[in-house]
Amino acid sequence: MLNNALSAYAFQLVVAFVVGLFLSGQASADVGDPAQPNLSRVFDRHLLVGSWKGTYPHEGGTVEETAVFAADGSFRFFFAVRDASGQEQREESIIGLWGVSGDIHFTIEFKFIADGQKTDVDRTRDGAYHAYKILELNESVFVYRSLETDATYTLHRYVGGLRSESGQPSGWEPGSADASG
Repeated sequence: MLNNALSAYAFQLVVAFVVGLFLSGQASADVGDPAQPNLSRVFDRHLLVGSWKGTYPHEGGTVEETAVFAADGSFRFFFAVRDASGQEQREESIIGLWGVSGDIHFTIEFKFIADGQKTDVDRTRDGAYHAYKILELNESVFVYRSLETDATYTLHRYVGGLRSESGQPSGWEPGSADASG
């Protein structure tokens, strides 16, 4: 009997504590109407389709990134690494798959290209998979933060330069991220 009374008292204390937290503003829940999904942080993946450019500081120089996202979920990233004087030191490229789920942008690397040599990426290692929180995405700007490093990147819509006569990125076609590409 005493155990039941203590259990009931403990339960009442827990309920009072939780209610107190909510009333004091220390905890909150955004339950909303379950029939109406909260779309405030869901981004349209189709906004990413196309070419984007950004420049970032890197080891005393810069890295210029051009990202090309195809509608079929394949991507190619081009990186031009430059020294402090702006002289290009090397070019690298990554081919893979991309996607957007809610406010998360993710990539899976399939191929790495340097000095004209394609190398298959070992997808059993964690470094082949990346996830980013989308901070802003519209027709002209894509801002995202790495969930691994917390680094924030900004890309701007880029038109021209990487397109072949077919309208696709030169030297790469959508779907080439697969194992045969």
